[in-house]
Amino acid sequence: MPGLLGEVRRLIDGGVRAVWLPSAALPGGVSPAHPSLDPMWDMCEAAKVAIMAHVGADFEFLSSAEWRNAPQFEGWKAGEEFQMDPWTLSTLHLPVQNFLATMVLGGVFERYPDLRFGACEVTAQWVGPLAENLDLWFEHQRKFSLGNMEGDLRLSMKPSDYIRRNTRYSLFDIEPVDTYIRRYEMPEVYCYASDYPHPEGGRKPMTDVSERVAPFGSDVLEKVFVENASWLMPD
Repeated sequence: MPGLLGEVRRLIDGGVRAVWLPSAALPGGVSPAHPSLDPMWDMCEAAKVAIMAHVGADFEFLSSAEWRNAPQFEGWKAGEEFQMDPWTLSTLHLPVQNFLATMVLGGVFERYPDLRFGACEVTAQWVGPLAENLDLWFEHQRKFSLGNMEGDLRLSMKPSDYIRRNTRYSLFDIEPVDTYIRRYEMPEVYCYASDYPHPEGGRKPMTDVSERVAPFGSDVLEKVFVENASWLMPD
């Protein structure tokens, strides 16, 4: 733990504006919600340094990649950072989803309301469903608790409110962000991104994303292309 805290302190003092934490690994060997990590969240919040998740370092989240060993998943493109077979693409968000759910339900954003969290290249289709899922269990938490404060989540807002306020996610050009916005009404969490010239970057990502977002008006267009990412890494 001292090594992790010291490294983050060194990075911040060196002018780093975002810190990548592998989502499949316990940071410092403990839950992201454990109080022993509060000094790290505190210094990142104070310095306006974002905690980032990114595809490519989380394959150990599942105990085996043998799930992908089937004829249907052979012969697909290899991206620069991950395989592009259907199984990999449909599961690459799972470690980040787990990491984020732990932070939200564990009260990290309750304790550090200005802490910034972002995720790149793990799709954004799972964010709305996760928000709904966490709100469901939060609403009915007393049915599963011991009926005292130790059995209750001590959160002042719904889990989805922390996701809206404290987190941002990059989009792949193929994603129907217009559907996400209509269905979950969370335009503040999606960020335009391009990984060009990597194959997963798409051929015309700016056009593809802007055409889907434009019907919502200039305010939402400004959020997705400018404001949401600017909040994640402010000047």
